[in-house]
Amino acid sequence: MKFALMVVILCSAHAKEFKTSHENPYQTGIEIAMKGGPEPAKRYFAACHRETGDKMCYYGLAYCLYLSGESEKALKMVETIVASGPHSEKFMGDLEMLNGLILLQYRDFELAEHHFDAALQHYENAGHAINIFKTLTALANAKMALGKLAEAEQLLEEANYIAIRDDVNLSYLHSLRAITHYTMGNLAAAERFAALSVEEYRALGNTRAVMGMLSWLAFYRYEQGNLEFAKDTLDQAVAMTKNSPETLSTELIRAYIYKCENPNGSNELFQRKAQAEKDYFIQRFLKTAINKKCK
Repeated sequence: MKFALMVVILCSAHAKEFKTSHENPYQTGIEIAMKGGPEPAKRYFAACHRETGDKMCYYGLAYCLYLSGESEKALKMVETIVASGPHSEKFMGDLEMLNGLILLQYRDFELAEHHFDAALQHYENAGHAINIFKTLTALANAKMALGKLAEAEQLLEEANYIAIRDDVNLSYLHSLRAITHYTMGNLAAAERFAALSVEEYRALGNTRAVMGMLSWLAFYRYEQGNLEFAKDTLDQAVAMTKNSPETLSTELIRAYIYKCENPNGSNELFQRKAQAEKDYFIQRFLKTAINKKCK
């Protein structure tokens, strides 16, 4: 099979939208994943690796396995690629970054922090600014989950500078800064960053992210006593469930704000989620939700 025809054969629904490139087959596969999800991209990357032996196709397959929740397989593939080195600083950064992201799925925040630190060092050695930005935000996320809020905020400020300098979308960064400021007791700043995140996600057209962030924006407003404003904001998120499945954030915030209408059901949800949760911020939210008193 000729490699140039693979995208047509494997992803016929999207074939007209892509030009397969021998120079950058990884980017072709990522574009397929963005349009058609991880499954067609996995088939593309597997065929690409068989035909070309390109290590980026093997890495792309590992990344798609991570996206589809097959974390154990993805982690084994990353370990295999690392063992087959030496690799460039940039590629080692990619591998360490993916390793960290997989460990976040496992909720192993300490080990994820270690791999993000390593990725950051590799990207700095390679002088790769956009990946330095991505790694700073991922490392901040891991530190936040461990309760290292001041360290996380410092990393986010550094990432914020890079994003503005290089015109990078700030949606995820703003969402993380909302969390750090809320957890440190600055509710007004948390609300402002959440509102900024909503607008940035809207600019990307990321509907589910908008839904989730509207829910957290409602929470930050509710915690400041702006009850009606909070409910109006949450209603915007809930309205989006007509065209998309409800996010976990929306489910949790709706249960929290309206807890007193169904206290037993809400507490059952919160306690169930709390049993396996290791993230510092989510743990704190669930504890707040469980302890919320109803008159």
